[in-house]
Amino acid sequence: MKSAIERRMEIANIVGLQGKAYVEELSKLFNVSGSTIRADLRFLEQGGFIIRSHGVAIINKGPVSKFATKPHADFTQVQSERSSAAEFEKGEKHDLSFIDSIGGILQTLLKSNDTVFMDGHDMIRQAMKAVPDLGPVVVMTNDINLMSNLIHHKNIKVIMPGGIVEPESMKFVGSQVLSNLKRYRFNKSVIKVDGFNKKLGFFAKSEFEADMVKLLCELSEEVIVVTESKQLTSSSTFWIGDIDIIDTLITDQGISQDHIDYFETNSVKVIMSKE
Repeated sequence: MKSAIERRMEIANIVGLQGKAYVEELSKLFNVSGSTIRADLRFLEQGGFIIRSHGVAIINKGPVSKFATKPHADFTQVQSERSSAAEFEKGEKHDLSFIDSIGGILQTLLKSNDTVFMDGHDMIRQAMKAVPDLGPVVVMTNDINLMSNLIHHKNIKVIMPGGIVEPESMKFVGSQVLSNLKRYRFNKSVIKVDGFNKKLGFFAKSEFEADMVKLLCELSEEVIVVTESKQLTSSSTFWIGDIDIIDTLITDQGISQDHIDYFETNSVKVIMSKE
């Protein structure tokens, strides 16, 4: 059985996609009592996600944009801060000027009417905060915190793939995510990699992330990789694929000329951040 937080985030996703959902239907879907669902809906209503009305939950399009700012219900912000703190503790500090530059670069690459998958890595999430309203575009992400950052943009339609919520990262993970992704096709996928080796290709830190990126490369017209130059000289645990799986690389000024030449020789466009 799903935990309360997993069930509530899936309910919020269902209502967001369908516009409304009925208590009876949700009770059957999650195999819990009507009183449990009503408690979930009260929680989501307090957070500004929905409006309850006689056995039905309706999306609250105005206050839902405050998902990441309402102090009394901001569990995603707490989780995000914990996740960021954990990353800094592990020494994964990011160049803030690089992050700001990523936002500007992505703004030029994402075109109106694009359907985009966006990785919920902290670097990409922070970069998107600096991007003004895009659009109209459709963005799919498995990251709840990124969804909360994007949903207030009036021209961005946000879709989440569902699945099991990983509480520490507040991301949907697991086989259901991969299964649901296969129903879609993307003009662009914006992803983060954790390692690169000229002989072996790209790497991720987890098996799920590697599997997800492999699938996205098959489903996308253009694959955009965002990573710091230091990641281009180190390998990680789980192999993603060879250099030919990507189209564009966004990185910082620290990339060597040797790496630039190697990527461009293999038809990968290299975009460096501004200093």
